[in-house]
Formats: sequence, structure tokens, C-alpha cells
Amino acid sequence: MSTAPIGESQTEDAGRTLASYAATLRFEALPPAVVRVTKQCILDVLGTTLAATTLAPEAPLFRNYVREVGGTPECTLIGYGEKAPAQMAAFLNGCNSHMLDFDDVGSGHVSVSTISSALAMAEKTGNVSGREFLTAVAAGIDIHTRIVPYNSTEEWDLKQPLSATQSIGYISGAAVAGRLAGLSAEKIGDAMGLGYQQVAGASQRHLGMHAGWCSQGAVLAVLLAKQGIPGVKDILDGKNGLFRVYLREQPDYERLVGDLGTRFRTLELHGFKAWPACGANRRPITAILELRKEHSLRPEDVEAITISGGEHLFRLSEPSEIKRRPPHSAQAKFSLPFTCAVAMTYGDVKLHNYTKAGLTDAKTLEMADRVWVKQDDSPTRQADTASAEIRTKDGRVYYKQVVHPLGDDRRNPMSQAQIEAKFRDCAAYSQKPLSEETVEKIIALVADLETVPDIGAITRLL
Repeated sequence: MSTAPIGESQTEDAGRTLASYAATLRFEALPPAVVRVTKQCILDVLGTTLAATTLAPEAPLFRNYVREVGGTPECTLIGYGEKAPAQMAAFLNGCNSHMLDFDDVGSGHVSVSTISSALAMAEKTGNVSGREFLTAVAAGIDIHTRIVPYNSTEEWDLKQPLSATQSIGYISGAAVAGRLAGLSAEKIGDAMGLGYQQVAGASQRHLGMHAGWCSQGAVLAVLLAKQGIPGVKDILDGKNGLFRVYLREQPDYERLVGDLGTRFRTLELHGFKAWPACGANRRPITAILELRKEHSLRPEDVEAITISGGEHLFRLSEPSEIKRRPPHSAQAKFSLPFTCAVAMTYGDVKLHNYTKAGLTDAKTLEMADRVWVKQDDSPTRQADTASAEIRTKDGRVYYKQVVHPLGDDRRNPMSQAQIEAKFRDCAAYSQKPLSEETVEKIIALVADLETVPDIGAITRLL
């Protein structure tokens, strides 16, 4: 891969190249796999946003804030049956989309970094076709994944103090929203530059808000660019660009701009969450559920469960007294002992397991006391792998290592039926009640999005 120092053999402004790509990508150029995954991403984000309106404790506070700010009712507040200015809708929907940590993964949480701002800008612009919306989102997600310099979520979390979701979302979100606002390639570049000037997002963060901040910032950047406000250039590879200032690495131009429109890194890194918890839980859950099924294990058979993985995984086990008795849902979602206990006890992990009743469930808490986590520092361990060992009361021991958990788009994808079932479960928690007919209509519209003449046909149902 090309990693030539800036100013020597590479003179291209990668950010402006990506802006041109966002402006000119055609739907016909999208591979069927990208179209399929992008539709699933859109449905997934709509679902997690709906569910948060009642399940996220902070959601009413954000809603009250948006109401107090007021302004022109331009764009839908998903799950509330209300409207707000585009920036505020992007903020609230962005926060809610990630509040339950049930949204997709891969180079950060790419969908919540792009789709909330896309929905707001499409609704503000008006008469945006489903085909155009799909193309813009596909471009934005591709841009986001190209900017992230690592192949592994674990690598990013251990090497960067930044939230990939938020810090890169200002740029990728501006690219999506700029396309949907009808901006030229030059002005999309300006919007991405204005997004870059807002970059922030420490890893020590409030769950959900980093998606809200970048979604709001992306819309703001586009509205300013539309007014003619110029944006900075060389935002990725310049002397004071993202790579030098924030990532402290030389940009890889092959990754950033190579094979634009033909290679979609989304397909290499993306995955959906089958369970509503921190993504690091996915491999241990997969291992436990497979062992449970393969060996007909019952909760009462279990003496101990030992989870093994890297430092990224071990962080979800300490302090043990809190992780085994998490005081609130956010803490529980970042707890391996609690989440693995749910999986072993009930054979699945669902949204209701993180409600007040779920957090005090006696069977889950009893099992959590039997879950142990150890860190594997072996230099030969592959990043993002995890294993589970289940020891039974009669002395049997079962072991499984997982590289590709359920939801990994490359090797172990969720089916369309599973994605739709997840959406139905999420939609059931919407603050604004959605009838079964409405839920099925939303699913059908997203499934056939390239034929929908106006994306408003979906937002009006939300």
C-alpha cells in the first residue's frame, strides 16, 4: 500500500477526491451486495432509534431540550410524531440511534455516523428519491470506512483516544448530507472541510451523544457550505489534517482513494448486532449459544464459564462487583459477566434483558457469578477473537473460539429475516405507537427503496 510522505510523491487532496466521489457516484455503479447491506443499515438505524425513545433513560431529556430550542418544524423526530429544525432532528435522532448500543459496527458505528444526518437533510431538501438516498448513504459509509486506518475495532479502541463514530462522522456525515442537499463536488468538499473543523469525540463519552454531535455538525456544515461559506482543504492529508493531527499516522492513499466506486471497504469490515450490547460481547455470546445448542447444555448444568480474549474484551469485566451487578442498562451492555449470563440462562439476549426487570432477574444474576474473564496476551492471538469455555457440574468441559460472530457480514451474516425481526422488536418500543401494518410497510419500503419516489414516504410513518 502507498504510504508516501505528504509533499513527496503524493500531491492529491484526498478529502476533495472523496467529495467528488460523493457528488458523482451513481446508483448503477453500486454492487448488489452494497445495495443490500445499505438497505439493511437504514432499516437497522430506524429500528434502534425507535427503541431508544422509551428504553433509553436519557431520551426524554434530549427530547425536552429539542422542544425548548424550538424553531421551524422541518424534519421528523423519529418515534415521537413531532418535527424540529434539521440540525436538531439530526442531533436527537443521532443520539437515539446509538443510545442502546444496538446499531451496527465496523470502523466505528458507521450507520449512526451518516444516516441520521442523511434523513434530516433529505427531508429538509424534499423530494429525494429512495435511489438517491441509497446512493448517498452508500458513498458516506464507504468514505467513513476508508478514513479509519485500522482493520479491527479492537485495534482502534486500544490505539486511539478518539471515538471513530464521532470524529470521522463529522466528515462522512457532511459528505452524505451534502450530496442530498444537491451541492456540487466543490461545495461538498467545503462542507467536509467545515465538518473537519468541528472534529471532536474522546473515547470517554456519553453513550449515544457522539452520534448526535456529529450528525448535528454534519448538517450544520452543509447548511453553511450551501450559503457559500468556504471550507478548509487538505482535511485528511494536509500538514494539519486528520491523519497528522489526530491519528498521528501517515495517510494510506490506496486505502483512502484507491478503487473508488469499485472497492467498497464496507463489505470488508461491516457487521450487524444480533444482540443489544457492546460489540465486544458478540463473539463470547456466539460461542456460548453455539456450545449451549451443540451440547444441549442447560443453565443448571453450568459450574463456570470462562471467557478469554484481548485487553479490549477484558475491560468489560472489571470491576467485577459492578459488572456482575450492573446498576443501569448502559453498564450492563458493557458487562461480559452479565451479558454472557443472559445468553447462557435464556439462550438469547434481547432488549428486555436490559430493562429494570432484566437487571434484577435472579436467574441472570446467579449465572453472572459463574462467569469469569481472563486476558489473553499471546502475541499470536488474532485481533477481535474470543473464546468461551463452559465447565459443567459433572466435570465436562466444552470450548469454542469465535472469529466471525453472528452478524459478521463476511462469514456469518444475519439473514434478511433476522434483520427484519430485529426491527420489529425495536419498533415495538416506539414512543409513538406503530401498528403492525405500519411496521410492515416500513420494512417493505426500505426493502424496495430504489423504487420509492420520495424518502418522505418512510419518514412520514415514523
